[in-house]
Amino acid sequence: MSKLYFYFNVLMIAIYAIMSIFLIFAKQIELLPQPQQKWLGGVLFIYAVFRAVVLYRKKNIKSEE
Repeated sequence: MSKLYFYFNVLMIAIYAIMSIFLIFAKQIELLPQPQQKWLGGVLFIYAVFRAVVLYRKKNIKSEE
């Protein structure tokens, strides 16, 4: 796994996590109704955790070889 690939994935995980936290705790965004805003925030957070787990597993597989 190249360093660029690794750092890009870390950056994307951080972006998804920050967006999810913003959507969950923001009062009201004009583009989304409140319930959909919370759902989208939850889905983005779950996706960020999923990407972090996949990246962690790939990093461990590469380090074992």
